[in-house]
Amino acid sequence: MRKRILMVAIFALGACDGATGSSRKGEIDLNGFEIPRPGQQPAIAVEEGVRTTAADGGPPHGQFKITTQYGDIFYEDVREDGTFTSRASDGRVVETGTWSLASGNRFCSKGAGAESEEVCFVESIAEDGVWTSYDPGFNETSTIERISPRQR
Repeated sequence: MRKRILMVAIFALGACDGATGSSRKGEIDLNGFEIPRPGQQPAIAVEEGVRTTAADGGPPHGQFKITTQYGDIFYEDVREDGTFTSRASDGRVVETGTWSLASGNRFCSKGAGAESEEVCFVESIAEDGVWTSYDPGFNETSTIERISPRQR
């Protein structure tokens, strides 16, 4: 089974943007993100014009439950520093790596292995409120649930 499908497909890039044109540099915006000070780099890689929240409007970091279309369950700890850990339902670590947000409502992740390649998942929230993550390379869809935001 493919571990990456479960990667934090978690972060759909869509809906709410943080404050970007504010004079309140160094303060926290409505989404819980620090408004960057001049010259300060964000903790995660973000393309120009890409929103900085998950599909559910919350922060892109946190703890998430991923259920594959086959019923397998994984738990993701997606950290603010751009790293993640994926665990199987029995608690075993199945993957670690890095993540980033990209245009087109994509959440991208790359496993820590030397031969690992970046995979980008297209994420959305359906009209019924279900958060999904689609892996176009494998034509597989997973369901995402936020368990809790990471505490600072």
